[in-house]
Amino acid sequence: MIAKPIWYAQSDHAGAAFGYSVGTAGDINCDGYSDVIIGAPYWDNGQNNESGAWVFIGSQYGLHESYKWRQDGDQIGANYGVSVGTAGDVNGDSCSDIIVGAPGYERSVEYENEGKAFVYLSTGSSLSLSPTFDKVSNQAGANFGYSVGTAGDVNGDGYADIIVGAYLWDAGETNEGGAWVYHGYSGGVISAPQWYAQGNQTTAHFGSSVASAGDVNGDGYADVVVGAP
Repeated sequence: MIAKPIWYAQSDHAGAAFGYSVGTAGDINCDGYSDVIIGAPYWDNGQNNESGAWVFIGSQYGLHESYKWRQDGDQIGANYGVSVGTAGDVNGDSCSDIIVGAPGYERSVEYENEGKAFVYLSTGSSLSLSPTFDKVSNQAGANFGYSVGTAGDVNGDGYADIIVGAYLWDAGETNEGGAWVYHGYSGGVISAPQWYAQGNQTTAHFGSSVASAGDVNGDGYADVVVGAP
């Protein structure tokens, strides 16, 4: 691997924390080159700490200097972009989709920091600006979306699935944390979770990190891994 970077980007915005989260976006425009996604949870674009996420397209020469897609949190303190990554191909169109977490999102003062996760589908040339999936925790302080990612294809139906963590979720114990898997389908992502687990210990913070584990037992189905620090 070359020691010096062949590409870099910056926010040109004081305090934005651009690069707080980074990852592959998969191949969102189906051109055979991988793309990247970058989050900046303290980006301001009209609202304080509404935050943002950017996708840069790959090519035979590396990554393009200008971004292909950007979206903002559109809410003060949403911390949109704390977690970013590929969602895999959730709708089976052979192009990659992305997922972004906003753990500071709230619908009202009663649901402060409930958190929200967003999935955006590929349009073939870029990504939709409107999410196909935007899920909240319905629990104040849960920080749903603190961690997000592809789960792989956990049920073997040919569609990628997603996993979302909420490390301050309460379900009997304070801040035990939780993680949820949602299945992909031809229309995007099913809104009801197909799997859920919790920390079962006070301040376990289960769901601080989530990811696909690949197929650890060779049965043809993807598995998941969850951290509880």
